[in-house]
Amino acid sequence: MAVQTPQAFSATMLKKAYELPYQSSFTDDASVMEAAGFDNLAVCEGDVNNIKITNPRDLTIAEALL
Repeated sequence: MAVQTPQAFSATMLKKAYELPYQSSFTDDASVMEAAGFDNLAVCEGDVNNIKITNPRDLTIAEALL
């Protein structure tokens, strides 16, 4: 399963989850929430056009989509 941002969580619960000691299995906020015992997380369908711009190549893709 691919994960997209943004991810949305209750700020109170997310802050509590981040009190856990770091684990190498943490890949995103959802993995931290699961490790903290918050197992009622919901997954919704994403969109392949929801790209994250992190490098110049991504800007080229975003411009093409616009």
